[in-house]
Amino acid sequence: MRIVHVAGFYGPPSEGLRTTLRQLGAGYRRAGHEFVVIVPGSRHSRVETAYGTRITVPSLPVIGAALVEHAVRRTLIELQPDRLEVSDRLTLRRLGVWARRHGIPAVMFSDGAPSGWVLRMATPHADRPRPSLANYDRIVCTTAAAAVTFDTLLPGRVTEVPLGVDLEVFTPLRWSAEQRHTYTNVDGVLLVAVGRLSPEKAPERALDTLRELIGRGIPASLVFVGDGPLRERLERASDGLPVGFAGFVEDRRELATLLASADVALALGTTETFSVGALETLASGTPVVAAAGSSLAELLTDGAGELADPTPAGFADAVERLLDIPVENRRTSARLRASLFPWSRTVTAMLAVHGGTVPPETVPVAPATVPAG
Repeated sequence: MRIVHVAGFYGPPSEGLRTTLRQLGAGYRRAGHEFVVIVPGSRHSRVETAYGTRITVPSLPVIGAALVEHAVRRTLIELQPDRLEVSDRLTLRRLGVWARRHGIPAVMFSDGAPSGWVLRMATPHADRPRPSLANYDRIVCTTAAAAVTFDTLLPGRVTEVPLGVDLEVFTPLRWSAEQRHTYTNVDGVLLVAVGRLSPEKAPERALDTLRELIGRGIPASLVFVGDGPLRERLERASDGLPVGFAGFVEDRRELATLLASADVALALGTTETFSVGALETLASGTPVVAAAGSSLAELLTDGAGELADPTPAGFADAVERLLDIPVENRRTSARLRASLFPWSRTVTAMLAVHGGTVPPETVPVAPATVPAG
């Protein structure tokens, strides 16, 4: 069957989505299906990739959602998909209506608990007896919290499908003394903050945490991995602090080496979801400190990390708790937790949603031997 995925946003800042699409497409193709992804861009293009066909549809932020949908619908009519996946709950939510009219089973992805406007789209109203999301055959949630919330609104239509991680690329075996020394001295503590440098990620909280740890006499350093609109402000605010900015790291192995070489990762936003980035960090043997209340609480179990009050002292306390654990133990716990989420599990679950043939069994990747650092 031909599975078409429509993504409302696609680019370096959305690396988690790009990784997910690559892994899903590769898995679908191994199972004998065709995969096409439609993404926005500056001009129309069609590219054949290792994971499927990527079609770029011209779009501009100033154009209304109806016009964007119109361009996508024209492309869908040409493709004649057997199954439709949509990962934009705002501008493209009405594609479910189009799919229903054309008799095409459609799936909406949700990576977090629904916000107020999403709840309105899923709630019947006198003027809207059939809300937008009710046109989708399935709502696929990556977290249990989101699945429970959606199931109260659209009972019987929700499936929880956690995301996955490449356990061969992201491994503790990539630990590198040379990489560490780029950002800290041999006896120092290296913190890493991975993600877009934008307000919803609260990256300034990492600087406050670093100041708190240094004030406690801990020789800590910090490296931001990612880019975004707050970078210049963060660079100014970090003047005089041991802080590095790696920017957006395109090479996955280079990223894996940096993650494996850190001591603790910081997930700073209170709206963090069950993210690919957090899984990649854990698979690299690096435990994560996340803000209490974020969806990462579902992932940071079995010693894989700590939840913290979203304050400098709260994050610093959580970092210290992890540092008190012997390095071999904390790195092994992080790796073992991530090893439960291979991409093959995600692909199999999604094929079950689509009613398709699952790919051949793959040999599980054994937990890597963890260097002590």
